[in-house]
Amino acid sequence: MKDKPIIMSAESVRAILAGNKTQTRRVVALPDNYGLEFTHVKNVSENPNIAPLFKFSADSISRQQLIDGALPEFFIRSPYQIGQRLWVREKCLVWHNLFGEHLAECSGEPAAYTDSIEWDRLVSDGKAFREAYGGNGAWRVTSPIHMPRWASRLTLEVTDIRCERLQEITEEDAVAEGITERYIAKGGAFTRVSKILHEHGEVGTLRNGYAVEWTNLNTKRGYPWESSPFVWVIEFKVVTE
Repeated sequence: MKDKPIIMSAESVRAILAGNKTQTRRVVALPDNYGLEFTHVKNVSENPNIAPLFKFSADSISRQQLIDGALPEFFIRSPYQIGQRLWVREKCLVWHNLFGEHLAECSGEPAAYTDSIEWDRLVSDGKAFREAYGGNGAWRVTSPIHMPRWASRLTLEVTDIRCERLQEITEEDAVAEGITERYIAKGGAFTRVSKILHEHGEVGTLRNGYAVEWTNLNTKRGYPWESSPFVWVIEFKVVTE
């Protein structure tokens, strides 16, 4: 089966590299169903050699909704397959010389390297490239969507796929998502969304730490925690070669 790219935030990449993250959740793209909401999901796969197929269904449907074109059930196949390899795309730094050539690439959120050995190595490499190729050049920040396959530093293998509502995440799942105690500590950047921890009555849990992280990343995309959309739950392991 073909390797596929998957975009990860710098925070997620660091959690994977630390061995703390083995799950990721992605919103399921369901069709506009004329006001009828899908409320149930079931894996109806029969062939383990292809991506699993899921059936989404609604509790009830009125005659008018049927006339309008609403569907009592809808089938959608997972975008990933068990055993498939996913190469991680992330924000990265690319070296450009005067001719616009990509002479080297070091992946990772630039801010992540500010206080690390990796950042020092990156700067050192930049000097080496200027000496080796002559002339001027510069490191440029590159969006994850434009990261080429050869530049990726992480390859994952899908070990399991399921579909559920976002808020069905458990405390154990939050751990697998890489959430640690620092997400629920007082102070720091997370105070701006600390209201979530109180609204859901689970102050201090890792599950609500994940709710905070989800809110930071997905509310502006139209998927707030409160909406609890259907999500693909992708479990994976790091491929070591």
